[in-house]
Amino acid sequence: MLLRNEGAVIKWLSQYEAIERRQLKEMINKSLASSDSFVNSMLKQSRIANLEDGYIGLDHLCKPDYKLIKAIWILIEFIKDVEPMAHYPATYPSQLFFLLGNKGYEVIVLDEGDEDLLKRVQFSSEVTYIIVLPTMEMRKSLIKINAPCIFATIDYTNAKRPKPYFYMVEKKNKEI
Repeated sequence: MLLRNEGAVIKWLSQYEAIERRQLKEMINKSLASSDSFVNSMLKQSRIANLEDGYIGLDHLCKPDYKLIKAIWILIEFIKDVEPMAHYPATYPSQLFFLLGNKGYEVIVLDEGDEDLLKRVQFSSEVTYIIVLPTMEMRKSLIKINAPCIFATIDYTNAKRPKPYFYMVEKKNKEI
């Protein structure tokens, strides 16, 4: 029988296909040293596979989805307060959905030229949307969203790990 953490890792990789090794270690929610040995143990047992460029998957055929990888960096900012099984892929064009307490969060990653994808999202006032942009300047070209939103960018200049930055927006003279 799989240990609880092993089961969670298998579930995450079956959902997300491939994620960065450093993301997996942070998602395990243990000290970095013990999570590294835990991942190494799973690799030795062939429960998971090393992929190119520091990614981990269930097998060597897995391919990372770079928008999903960005969404997982957002999730990791909240991972200590998110139950291990309370996050999963969202419906396109969103990448990820997670529960934080009793509140749902949906992460949408946009690249330059993806502005029209927001027209496909069925926004709900019950969910807070975290929209990840390459730069905050891009926000000016987006459609108006009538739902709770947080905008974010991810800074990749730190060699240790990318750092998300969050920006609140005002709606009807009220901060969301």
